[in-house]
This record gives sequence, structure tokens and C-alpha cells, in this order.
Amino acid sequence: MTDYRLLYLRTLLDAELKANGGTPNDRCQKAFAELIDIYHAQHANPAIRPPLEQVPASS
Repeated sequence: MTDYRLLYLRTLLDAELKANGGTPNDRCQKAFAELIDIYHAQHANPAIRPPLEQVPASS
């Protein structure tokens, strides 16, 4: 199921960012947070993890 969730989140991000001229909105922030959790990237270098102002704590 994770593969399809990743595809959904990436598609959602593409659509939202296109609709907002490249500026992330609340839906994007939630998708970025979920991607960070799926990728286990809470402690990853900011240059390689999904962009998010506050990185969520590990679940």
C-alpha cells in the first residue's frame, strides 16, 4: 500500500504546487510531513528530505 500512497502524495503535491504557482499550501505541508514519515527522514539533511518548516518527531 505504501507504493500507492507515495504515488498519491506525489500527485497531490504536483497538482497543489501547480495550482498555487509553486507555493506550498496546508495540503502540501501535510503531504510533506507524511512523506518524511514514510521515508523515515526526520533526521535527514534538509537538502534531501521533503521541504517542511517543522519536521515531525518520529512516530
